[in-house]
Formats: sequence, C-alpha cells, structure tokens
Amino acid sequence: MISLLKKPKSIFFLLTLFTVVFLLNSCNSTKNHKTTPDTYIKKYMDKEAFEIQRAVKDSKVERVGDSIKVTFTNEIFFDHNQYTLKPQAESSVKKLVIILKKYSKTYNIIQGHTDDTGNDDYNLSLSYKRAEEVKHFLSLNGIEEKRMNAYGVGDTQPVASNNNEEGKAKNRRVVIWITVDYGLKEEAEARTQ
Repeated sequence: MISLLKKPKSIFFLLTLFTVVFLLNSCNSTKNHKTTPDTYIKKYMDKEAFEIQRAVKDSKVERVGDSIKVTFTNEIFFDHNQYTLKPQAESSVKKLVIILKKYSKTYNIIQGHTDDTGNDDYNLSLSYKRAEEVKHFLSLNGIEEKRMNAYGVGDTQPVASNNNEEGKAKNRRVVIWITVDYGLKEEAEARTQ
C-alpha cells in the first residue's frame, strides 16, 4: 500500500477509478427513478412546442402550464373588417398542421381577436368568425373537428396600441392554445406504471 502512494500515476489511476465507479452508480440510480405522468406529459408538450418553434418561424411559442400558446407574429392573417384567412397565412398554418397531426393527443383551442374598430358586439362576432375560419382551415387540412374548439374575444385582449394601423394589424390575430387531451393523460398513466 505504501509503495502505491509513492507513485503519482498509481494515485491518479485509483482516483480516476473511484470517480468512474461513483459516476456509474449515480447514473444507474437516476435511471431507476420512475417517470411520473406529469413528467411524461411535460416532455410530450415540450417536444411539441420545440418542433412548432423550429418549423413555424413566424410564430411565438410559449409554454404556459401544461399548454402551448402559439401566436402568429406575421401580422398577415386578416384584413381590416375581414375574417377570410389571407393566402400568405395559409403556409404558416399548414406547417403547424404537420406538427398537430404528429402530436395527435392534444386539444386545440383557437382564439380569435380584433382591433378596436367597431362596437363590442360586432368585434366579438368578427373575432369568433376569425377563429372559426382557422378551425375550418385546420379541419380541411386533416385535423379532426373533435380536437378543436373556436371562440372569439373581440378587442378585449390587444397586444399593441389601436392608435395606429401597425398596432391594429397586430391585434387582428388568432392564438392557438394546445392543451393536453384525455388520451394523452391515459397514455401517461399507462406508460409510467
């Protein structure tokens, strides 16, 4: 033993060996921890959010609790007083469709918005029609109706000033909330038991 301590190479070897054994044991102990349903769902939603962010460049993707909030930032969805989806916006929504199809255990809530031009009842109706238009487009491109809901909030949640055309254009938008559906919860329970 004393002869080993006198040799620096031997000491280095022993320390390295102990470190490797310790690290291997640490890795094995973390592998044995069971994934919980909440962790499974979080990973699923994180992967979906990452793919949306990567594929749909003109969107802002946020994780809010167990949900994903997708706000399109290209400001080309709707003209003033219109609810017809502009052709330029269709390519962005089609990119999202590909990911929504891949992650089929989610539910999608489409929320329509307007600028403050017009009265409250008119804006509420217009925002609902905008949300329905996007829902219809998603449906035509293969997203099942049962995975979606649409509603409008009028001009109650502006993201920019309504005092100029640039701000009004930003407020004429649709936000898509992607949430966990019952199928994903069941899958998480089954895979983590």
